Amino acid sequence: MVAEALKVFGLDEHARVRPLDGGTANVSFIIDGKERRIITFCVEPTLERVERLAAVLEHLREHEYASNRLLRSPQGSLVHVIDGVPTIVKSFLEGEMLCAVDETRALRIGGVLARLHKLPTPPGFAADHEMNRETMARIGKEANELDFSGWLAAALEQMPRDWQGLPVGLVHGDLFPDNLIEVEGGALVPIDFEEVCVYPLVFDIGMALAGLANIGCLSQGTATALLDGYRADRKLNASECSAVPMMVEFAAMATACWRFDLAQRDGPAPGELRDWRDAQATHALSLEWRRQGVWSALLDV
Repeated sequence: MVAEALKVFGLDEHARVRPLDGGTANVSFIIDGKERRIITFCVEPTLERVERLAAVLEHLREHEYASNRLLRSPQGSLVHVIDGVPTIVKSFLEGEMLCAVDETRALRIGGVLARLHKLPTPPGFAADHEMNRETMARIGKEANELDFSGWLAAALEQMPRDWQGLPVGLVHGDLFPDNLIEVEGGALVPIDFEEVCVYPLVFDIGMALAGLANIGCLSQGTATALLDGYRADRKLNASECSAVPMMVEFAAMATACWRFDLAQRDGPAPGELRDWRDAQATHALSLEWRRQGVWSALLDV
């Protein structure tokens, strides 16, 4: 398939090819030719979702928002189906994936999100997150582990049935640190927009804060820095400030469901995909911060 993809996209068929680690729904390879590229075979996503991703990356390029850039084939297409698998080619970002976040980096993450949230929404774009309330409820109902299903059911009961009153727009949907590349000069560039959708903007803040907890870097200092970085470029209204703790908890629940569902389907996941209980611990930490008044102090509410 790699050889066919090189041919279809007009790349050097003699270039060095090596696997790119990471990801669960896609299989990617680094192509070391005249320019370094990434070929991604989108094994699980439907063709419609891959075309949606391509449209978003083009939208970001048109608005000069930093991320991967897609390569068009000589035929002018961004997506080609090769052996039944939707395939794309992206530019390679030279830099390092974040594995630790201090207050300086947290400040930059906030700015990255605010700039994304100020972009216009592409017309006709999807208006829901893949791991929404209904999907989580289904996963919990089908689960064969009472610890998980009982916790999830109780947590869902505490969530609103809708997000009325919260500003919506284009959100990344999965901005954990491993979806940020630190390039030369310290700028942070988000990648992996597979979960992008139209959703309450504050959800992205919740997911980013949950992402800091995922690598053991969520503290009052990093949370304050991320919020300060965001509010320096886009103001949060009162309803959004009040919703931040809820969105951290919702993001933790979504992460737990992803991990549990993946383990049920594919067996225990190696590497960076940890147990669902790590996300449960993030949920519990946010609840504790509520009880202690930490969130109120950080958000001035």
